[in-house]
Amino acid sequence: TFALSINNYFDRENDKNSIKIRKNPIASGKLTKREGIALPFLLAVIGMALIPWQHWVLYALFLLNGFLYSWKFKGMPLVDLASHGIYVSALFAIPAQSMGFSPVMILAGSALVFLVSTAIQMENEIGDHDADKKARTMTTSVRFGIPLSKKIYYWCNMGCLAFLGALFLVSGDFRFLIFVPLALCSLARLDARIIGANFEKLSLSYTAAALLIIAVF
Repeated sequence: TFALSINNYFDRENDKNSIKIRKNPIASGKLTKREGIALPFLLAVIGMALIPWQHWVLYALFLLNGFLYSWKFKGMPLVDLASHGIYVSALFAIPAQSMGFSPVMILAGSALVFLVSTAIQMENEIGDHDADKKARTMTTSVRFGIPLSKKIYYWCNMGCLAFLGALFLVSGDFRFLIFVPLALCSLARLDARIIGANFEKLSLSYTAAALLIIAVF
């Protein structure tokens, strides 16, 4: 929520002149500029109060990455994808660490989430290509064009599936296969509208369920 809120703040001027204005409460006038910058930091403090103090440093680093993504990294080709992937991987890493997962499971799960998140961000940039180009935001999609961006999207998803298979073959741990359906849905997201329209809700719910299954077994 911090990342979305701070992103709305930095995108407020560009979103005023695009169809994304309805998704940005600052650009649409529902929030003032001052309220828009205060909200993400209030959410960050609340989030820090809800997690064990042992994880505050890791949490702060991920918040910093989210801030830098919206402020600078979004306009830096390839860096925008990496920054987004790192931030979203925290949604797995921090809860997994709190739940006592092994370091190998945390690193492997975070890497998988990173690849899927990178693919999701690539798909979003393809959809926002014209608006970002008009706003002169040099995203990966704008820099390399849509054809190559689609290839990057598929490469990320195929890399995720290959990584899952390799982890299972090396470790023999079936829990790595839990993420295969999510990776397959991500791979089909760009071409299957029904999956693309619901993927973000699906991915969050599936990741939460996967965490519970891994913790139990």
